[in-house]
Amino acid sequence: LDGLDREQLSRRVLPSRTTLLGIVKHLILVEDWWFGCVLAGGPEPPEDPADPDSEWLITDADDPRQVVADYRAACERGNQIARGVASLDVHGPGPHRPEKTGRWILVHMVDETARHAGHADILRELVDGRTGE
Repeated sequence: LDGLDREQLSRRVLPSRTTLLGIVKHLILVEDWWFGCVLAGGPEPPEDPADPDSEWLITDADDPRQVVADYRAACERGNQIARGVASLDVHGPGPHRPEKTGRWILVHMVDETARHAGHADILRELVDGRTGE
């Protein structure tokens, strides 16, 4: 995201809602869902019942710096929860996805984040031509 302005971060270059900033908003939600809700048994992250994919939408209220700060905070919350798990074979205490262990959640989040990082690489190239390593 470095070096891009708000318009570039929220620019749609695909038919879907996928944007660079939308990816970060989505990753906030999945961090909070898998670690906070499923693994720790906390409350579900807020969701718009009329649009379950609403986290992908960019609104005037979305300040890119705040979205990035919120993502870093979500990652730190997830890291703290993961560090506090006695065993990676433990199942979350809540009713959501009780079949998933801490190990499965950690691997899934590596996969989820890596997949979206790849999407971000492609979007970045489409937005300003910059490519990563």
